[in-house]
Amino acid sequence: MATAIASNGLLHLLGVASNVVVNAEPSVIVKGVTAQITNLCAGDLEIALLSAVILSTHDRRWKNRIAGVIGGILAILIINPVRIALVLAVGYYSSWQWADFTHDVLFRLTLIIVIVGYYAAWYYWSGREEELKKDKRVR
Repeated sequence: MATAIASNGLLHLLGVASNVVVNAEPSVIVKGVTAQITNLCAGDLEIALLSAVILSTHDRRWKNRIAGVIGGILAILIINPVRIALVLAVGYYSSWQWADFTHDVLFRLTLIIVIVGYYAAWYYWSGREEELKKDKRVR
């Protein structure tokens, strides 16, 4: 529900007339087209995958892993409404065929870029503390 509301707010900022309705799933309606916002749209898959990868990184401390999971969840919860709003804005300003294409491409790119990009940044950041300690011991 929160993803649908956030997406709707972003759509209004983009000048797109839209409404949120709740039936079986929360939905955003734009130009008579109803977009159901399912768990998959809300980022559940990305959250589960990113959390699993971070938690299974055994060469990092537990506190860094927990911090990485929390940061990853926040990043995904911010990025997904943006992704949804962009797809629906494409449909509003262009055509729903382009929106379908954008949805398919953005979903996959978001999955890859966010998960791999966030993980790489987290891995680098979480290792900096140990590297700085090693540098001080060497001197």
